[in-house]
Amino acid sequence: MPDDMLQALAEKAHSQDVPMYVHAINLHEFKRAAAIRPRAIIHGLEDPLPEGDSLLADLRANNVYVVD
Repeated sequence: MPDDMLQALAEKAHSQDVPMYVHAINLHEFKRAAAIRPRAIIHGLEDPLPEGDSLLADLRANNVYVVD
């Protein structure tokens, strides 16, 4: 899905207080998903998390759950 479409869907869901759930498996997809602040990411991260990466802090800060 193009980034602009994903962002538009996220904005609409947030404005209507509709929870979003995103499927992601690799680091790129997780970061893309975290940027739109879904309720949860469905699937565990399959890539190693690089040392010093902010992904986990970003997920925590935005109350994004990960359902494995």
